[in-house]
Amino acid sequence: MSLTTGQHQYLLELLSHEYVLEQTHHFAVRQAICRYATTAYDQSELDFLLNLAQSPAACLYYHSSKQGFACQYGLWLNCLEHSIYQKIDGLQAVLLNPDPTGSEKLLAVIQKENCEIEVLPLPQLPFSNQPHTANCSRWTLQDARMSMQQFLRYAKSGAACQCDAEPLTWCELLQQARLFPMVKENYQFTCLPAGTATPLWWQQLQSLPQPQKRPHPQRGWIHQPPANPFAPEMKLMKHMKQSFSHLQQTRPISFPPFPTLSQPSHVSLHTGNPFFPFGKQQKKF
Repeated sequence: MSLTTGQHQYLLELLSHEYVLEQTHHFAVRQAICRYATTAYDQSELDFLLNLAQSPAACLYYHSSKQGFACQYGLWLNCLEHSIYQKIDGLQAVLLNPDPTGSEKLLAVIQKENCEIEVLPLPQLPFSNQPHTANCSRWTLQDARMSMQQFLRYAKSGAACQCDAEPLTWCELLQQARLFPMVKENYQFTCLPAGTATPLWWQQLQSLPQPQKRPHPQRGWIHQPPANPFAPEMKLMKHMKQSFSHLQQTRPISFPPFPTLSQPSHVSLHTGNPFFPFGKQQKKF
């Protein structure tokens, strides 16, 4: 779906505010955080996440890289798209999971018929170059990139950002987002802020330690060829020669060959007497 100019500007207005969770939703969202959490939190940390005001401007403090911010911005566009097109009975708000490490990134706050609040996960919608792709966003990848570029230019437009603006609630975001299909080309802003809202807890964000990249160990030898390509073969031959020389040094002393006795032809095999080769001596007549 191609966005009109008025729709792009309307999205920019919705993304230029901060949004907080209402007190009536705290208990159900707390349970959802614990249900989909991949990190163990104590009660004070859960209270901090529940009272945390969220905005794309705060994401700029979190992610210094453009790719990291693009992922968060895509979640915000998913949040608005679910708020506009989801037809769920009793839908109160569509919000981002306050837990950044949770397995489910998008949550829907639903009020049942008995006035009980339930929080259910919503699927993430990837952006595609082809419109009307199954299980993808209605907005093309080009629309998402253009919207992010407009937001970055708007966020860095100057120092005239609203520093003391009142944050809105997620329910107010849902109500405003439902007006999206009626936004036309000639949409005129009535209270367009001068820039994105400065996060209420920006001082805490600035005090957080910035992640430092650990230097990789120098392993240049892996990528460099050896000076002598036949060094392993030469080393093997040298080792074999040393083994042979060591074997010769440790070999026992060699004796001369054992002499063999040659038997004379006149030796009798019967008597063993060399003087009487034919047995007994005969008398002469």
